[in-house]
Amino acid sequence: MKTISLVRCVISIAAILGTLTMVYSQSQLEDPESISQLTANFDQRIPILMAKADVQGLAIAVIKHGKLVWSNAYGHASVELTRKATENTIFEAASLGKVVFALITLRLADKGVIDLDESIAVNFNYPLLDHDKRFFQLTPRLILQHASGLPNWGSYALAEIREMVQFKTNPGEKFGYSGEAYTALQHFVEARSGRSLEQLFKEMASEAGMVNSSFISYVEKTKQYAQAKGSDGNERPIILFKKPGAAYSLISTAEDLARFIVFYFHNSGLSNQLFDESIQPLISVTEDAWGAFIPEGAQIRWTLAWGLQELKDKRVFFHAGNNGGFRSFFAYSPDRDIGVAVMTNGADGLSFISDIFNPLIGNIIPATVWWG
Repeated sequence: MKTISLVRCVISIAAILGTLTMVYSQSQLEDPESISQLTANFDQRIPILMAKADVQGLAIAVIKHGKLVWSNAYGHASVELTRKATENTIFEAASLGKVVFALITLRLADKGVIDLDESIAVNFNYPLLDHDKRFFQLTPRLILQHASGLPNWGSYALAEIREMVQFKTNPGEKFGYSGEAYTALQHFVEARSGRSLEQLFKEMASEAGMVNSSFISYVEKTKQYAQAKGSDGNERPIILFKKPGAAYSLISTAEDLARFIVFYFHNSGLSNQLFDESIQPLISVTEDAWGAFIPEGAQIRWTLAWGLQELKDKRVFFHAGNNGGFRSFFAYSPDRDIGVAVMTNGADGLSFISDIFNPLIGNIIPATVWWG
């Protein structure tokens, strides 16, 4: 008999008791158990925080009890301040796509298309890695939890010709955040499934209601795209992703990312057993793994999809994204059954993120300090 997840039990009870109605903008808000009170000062507070951090635009969406209950946008979608940011503004979500891709991979594993514990080197050639025998030790499970032993990037991800990647440590030895590993797994998943990442995503996106998201850029939607200001203060040209990249190319809206949180924790399509596995901490993150500080009393570990902050018996699942001038963050508290997604087009867009998240889902300072 399959074990029913405690998280899903809490979620199901909340969904039965709740009377919330899904909304798609601030003007349609139906007050769900004081969310409006928790966000009451955002209209005054967020623009001040943005101005201090030189962030042009920000979009935010909040879910509770499996419903999108509040969203808003602030500032501008363009560096020259000619376009207002709206709930439909599309930002680069960057590494948030890793969580989306992780769920795609887990769903394929549930269907028997791939085996999480089988070497990806079986009947699969990957020239960037197959020069090293440790390539044969890589499995989807190790890659998803960032225990591949590979660096974050060996060379520029969008380069036409990429260099061979060198292992930093042995697979399974310790945590090491790696976009390279996720890219290798993407190619394996595409080869094994016979479909591109974009095709796999679109199938899942239709279930999740992610109507403004993709792993490649579509010319007809460029008017919705945000522009970003880089750390040098100059406008960063819009990158049109012609090929999907699991580790970097997801473009989305805050509302779509909030819907994804709902989908993952409420209706992912995973079996109860694999869902439970996917949210269990598998590997501890040490301070030197990312070169950042972990506050005393907190622990950060990684699951098959999410980072997991544990602080005073409270858990928060999280992930961040950084593509130059685009900074994004989403997180979910199973204790409160509240999730928040924030997207910005400023290089310092995460510098004040805890001011937004803390009132809604609890203290996430350890995760944001660690991520930097």
